Amino acid sequence: MLRNKPALRILGIVMSFVMVFVAMAAVQGQSSKVSAAETPGIVSGAIYKIIAKCSNKVLNADNAGLTNGTNINQWTDTGSNAQRFRIEYTGNSLYRIVSVSSGLVVDVDGANNNDGSNIHLWQWLNQGNQKFYIDDLGGGYYRFRPESAPGKCMDVSGASPDEGANVQQWTINNTDAQAWYLQIQSEQPEAPTVDIGKAALNSFINKYYTVSNGQGRFTGEGFWTVAEIFEIIIDAYNRYGTGTYRDMINQIYNGFVADYGTNWSWNGYNDDIMWMVLGCIRAYLATGNTTYLNQAKTHFDIVYSRAWSSHLGGGLWWNTQNYTKNSCINGPAAIAAVYLAKLTGDSSYATKAVNIYNWQRANLYEPATGKVYDSYDIYGNKNTWSSTYNQGTFIGAALMLYDYYGNSSYLNDAIKAADYTMNNMYAGGVMNNEESGGDLPGFKGIFMRYIRKLIIDENQTQYIPWLQKNAAVAWNNRNTQGLIMTQWATRTKETSYSAWSCSAAVSLLINCPVSTNVIKNAYSRIEAEDFEEIRGCISEPCPDGTYNLGGVLNGHYTVYKNVNFGSSRPYTAQFRVSSISSGGTIEIRLGSTTGTLLGTLIVSNNGAWENYNTQSCSVGSVTGVHDVYLVFKGSGYIVNLNWFQFSR
Repeated sequence: MLRNKPALRILGIVMSFVMVFVAMAAVQGQSSKVSAAETPGIVSGAIYKIIAKCSNKVLNADNAGLTNGTNINQWTDTGSNAQRFRIEYTGNSLYRIVSVSSGLVVDVDGANNNDGSNIHLWQWLNQGNQKFYIDDLGGGYYRFRPESAPGKCMDVSGASPDEGANVQQWTINNTDAQAWYLQIQSEQPEAPTVDIGKAALNSFINKYYTVSNGQGRFTGEGFWTVAEIFEIIIDAYNRYGTGTYRDMINQIYNGFVADYGTNWSWNGYNDDIMWMVLGCIRAYLATGNTTYLNQAKTHFDIVYSRAWSSHLGGGLWWNTQNYTKNSCINGPAAIAAVYLAKLTGDSSYATKAVNIYNWQRANLYEPATGKVYDSYDIYGNKNTWSSTYNQGTFIGAALMLYDYYGNSSYLNDAIKAADYTMNNMYAGGVMNNEESGGDLPGFKGIFMRYIRKLIIDENQTQYIPWLQKNAAVAWNNRNTQGLIMTQWATRTKETSYSAWSCSAAVSLLINCPVSTNVIKNAYSRIEAEDFEEIRGCISEPCPDGTYNLGGVLNGHYTVYKNVNFGSSRPYTAQFRVSSISSGGTIEIRLGSTTGTLLGTLIVSNNGAWENYNTQSCSVGSVTGVHDVYLVFKGSGYIVNLNWFQFSR
């Protein structure tokens, strides 16, 4: 018996090691023992914010990335879909964590088992490094352990409290860096939407806009940047019809002339003046106030007379030093000239537009590629750098001339320039540059105005998915103030940015089409607020549903682009209206406010503004796709309009 004591002693030592190992495994938090059941408190398929206990910051897809390898870090909660994750049960006590913004899943890089292995996003491959055990730690906190390394878990590097701190894999140590609070969230739409466009603009206004004594100003901005932001506000009024945005048009102009006077010839930069010319033209179109049109005409004439010369074969000088002729003046001037030709009836402006455009096309444009050059100096040197500003205004000039003359070569040029921007400058990706200097940060806002015109006016919908990608990523990169700086694929920090730097993203979210379909069916209900242009009246919440046009006075109008009447004609038009007077009219015109009169509704009194009924009129014969103008005539407030449609 004594000879067996060493064997018993060895067995006892082995059993002690086994017990210690089991105890350690229990302390490690179930790393070696998993039950095949869902974790209590986790709702499979629900969307969560995943909040780090060590920092109170949220799990974040870095820069709202959409591609494999997008890093995961922590960031201040901005409400972004890049900070929301759908947790889905995959069986055997395992879950996958899906980024709402990209559809990619949380993934341990390379299925590596080492401490410090990076955690990022990747397409779903149904692998162990993409599946996680979720341990309930109590108090709403959970731990995430990859199936590929169940003794390790998702961890904030160094338990850092900082924005952008990396999220990694690390051995379980039961610290706050490995505990995550799960907060269930409701679904929210991805940009672009009408409400998101309004939210982006309202955040911008709240941060940068002040108004005093009827004079509106944007903090820190000067002559040409104010002129361009002025146009963004006009864009917003044309998209949404909001009374606040309409009123800002007059306020901004009043602030501008208080600061710079009504004679801008003192400004030696011809492009600066031309931007306010364009702003005034569009302010006239939006309000009908002839002061704006007169100012536009006066200052276009000033610029043209001092800037056009035969040097270098024609074109406009950039400034009064007469050293270079640049796209930044010639593109906007051609746009303005066509506007003036149409609004004044003076065809000499159209001739000027053609001359300016032809010079720019011959000297600062590559017809084979669609690239627009920057400038041409008196020594014969050309700066071939391209920018969204120059691409955009060239597109705008080509479209204006196409609309005026109907020559398809202009449309072809516009498409070429748009293709170059999307495919060559950005390879179909998110626009993430033009952040340097005082001028560049707002350039993309100009481009957005004219690429929208190409899409809507000419049904060139091939650009919409690209722009919608930009809109989604930019919106998901906003900061807590709802501001987005000009690098749309880079997270906007909680620091100070200029209004100009943040204006381009506002233009993006206003001007990006919300649907890939730009055609309206004439025989389905067309909501009154779905206009592309508006003069004078406003869009407001409607007691009859959705929104209505209100504050409608004589001479106001709305424009509905691309209304498709098909191959057989309509016979009647129905309008859902309210009015407290009779005799006002809604004229249905094609192509312009003075175009072919299709029909006229004589509005009847239905007793109260909140009472709506459907009133009808007969219409003439029309087929195909047309721009429909509703022109309102009468005295006093004429009508509130909720919707309209045509019937065969």
